[in-house]
This record gives sequence, structure tokens and C-alpha cells, in this order.
Amino acid sequence: MMGQTSGSRTLTNIRLIFAAVGVGIVTRYFMRIFLGIIYLLFCLQAVPALAQTPTLNPDTILEDCNKTLRPDRPIPTGPDAPSIRIVSPISGTVARGPAVPVNDTTGVEVAFAVETKNFDLSSYTGNENSRHWHLWLNNVMWVMGYNSTATISIPVGTWRVCVSMGDENHADIGMPDGILLTVEEVDVSFVAPSNREPETTSFGTIHIILAVLGGFVALVGSWWLGSRVSKNDIKPQ
Repeated sequence: MMGQTSGSRTLTNIRLIFAAVGVGIVTRYFMRIFLGIIYLLFCLQAVPALAQTPTLNPDTILEDCNKTLRPDRPIPTGPDAPSIRIVSPISGTVARGPAVPVNDTTGVEVAFAVETKNFDLSSYTGNENSRHWHLWLNNVMWVMGYNSTATISIPVGTWRVCVSMGDENHADIGMPDGILLTVEEVDVSFVAPSNREPETTSFGTIHIILAVLGGFVALVGSWWLGSRVSKNDIKPQ
């Protein structure tokens, strides 16, 4: 009886040892999987920041503005053809100012000036069906203007700004003009004097850097925890 009891205990101890070693191995790999998931979540958080503003090519602004409008619109030609161009701001401008509410977000008020030829804007007398111009942000028609100048609230971000002429039926006519515009909010509560050049690192770039650093910490942590678990595995006496 004693021999059977000792043999049973030995078998039980061996089973416990193998079970403990198995748990240690499984725990180590599951810990690495868990930290890998954390790294993946860090990376996924950086994706929306990149998706907020599409990639805009400053060399194809006019071409892209033209694609925004209906291809079957009237496009007069010749010396009497109407035209429009943006006088200010110029392409590449970074417009900074205090935050103002813009729909469900915030933005900055930007002063626009346009110039038209063979397209009179001075006839506006309160009638919305007068000749006017449309301002587009990327592919979205944002506002209408009836005079050559207008102050418009633009959301924070980098935008392809297009302007097109609108007739009495609110239909776009002719060729548009466009610029690349970046809008940034400024905290007017305190502005420290500085001669430094403005920072060019965007929120999306900072977010990506944080994601990469977080992933590096996760990988180092998984290696460290795996090493500790392997050292603490129960071994046969």
C-alpha cells in the first residue's frame, strides 16, 4: 500500500510539474499575443488621424477643382468668356486665428477675395438668384458669395479650396480656380513672443510617432515578461 501511495504521489507530482511548465509556456505566449494586440490598437489609432485630411497635390489643384464640378456644365470660350480667380489668400497660406464654431467642429475665420471678368457680381440686391460664386472645400460645396470679398469660417485642417461661378439658377459655369489652404487655431489667451519658425509637425505625425513608440515599448515588455516567465518555470527536482 505504501508503495502504491508513493508511486501515485510521484505520478501526481510529475503531472503537476508538466502542467505548471505548460501553463508557464502558454502564459508567456499569451502575454506576447496580448501585448501584440495592444501594439495593433496603437497603430489603428493613428489611422483616423491620417484619414481626417486626404492627400492633396498642390500641382494638380486646378485639375482637381475642375473634376469637382459637373462635366456637362456650360464652359464658354473666347474673349468674352467669364472667369474667376482667387486674389487672396494665395495658395499655400497657413491661416491662423482664434477658434470659432463651424457646424459640429471648430475652425477659423478666413478673409477671401475673388476677381471676376465678364461676370458681374455687383448686381446683388438681396436676391439669392443673383449671380454669385461657390466656395468648395475638397469636394463639398461650402458657401456662396455674392460680393468680391467674404469672411468665411473654415474648419481646422488642410483643404483644397475651389471657387466657381454660379448663374441665376445656381448652376456652375466656366472654369474654377483653386488654392491649397491650411487652417490652424491659435490660443489668444496667451501668445508668447518668439522668432522661431512655426512648427511643421502635424497632429497626425505626432500620433504616428506615439504609436511607434508604444509598439516598441510593447515589444520590449513582451520580451522581458517572456524571459521572466521562462526563468520562473517549475523544473523537476
